Amino acid sequence: MAVYKKGYVCWCSKKFFPTYKERKGFKLKNGMVIKLEHFKKEYEEYLRENHASFTTYWFLRRKSFGVVDSAIRSEVQIDEQVASERRGSAKERFIGFMTTLTPGSHSINEFRRANTDIGVPRLRDLIQDACCRCSEIRRAMRASGVVVKVESWELEDVYFTKR
Repeated sequence: MAVYKKGYVCWCSKKFFPTYKERKGFKLKNGMVIKLEHFKKEYEEYLRENHASFTTYWFLRRKSFGVVDSAIRSEVQIDEQVASERRGSAKERFIGFMTTLTPGSHSINEFRRANTDIGVPRLRDLIQDACCRCSEIRRAMRASGVVVKVESWELEDVYFTKR
């Protein structure tokens, strides 16, 4: 269960914000009152994006839709903007990695070690862009002479070779 009001910290029955620490022993009771904490000004700088992600995660998992959609719209917009910026950044770093390869074979794990913030699903998307889709990544690879060798779609079996 999650409770949200604009200008307040989202309350969740499973986790605390901003620590993400697990909430233990919560039981919903008849007539229960949940007190929401004001979203403090000092949170604004460094927690606004995390709060948007926290809020949208708990609310987008629900089964029914309605007034909640308009209530959390601003949080969803912030979360989508952050995700878009991260996708762009990941693509730029991936292209940079490929264009600086030296001749020989390089494992995708080299890229993973240097870019731990890029999750596995996003990394798989980047590799598929490199192998299958006509994209900016594929064009950059052709221009720099990089070839992808995929033994399987497991990340450990993806190699880049520069001719």
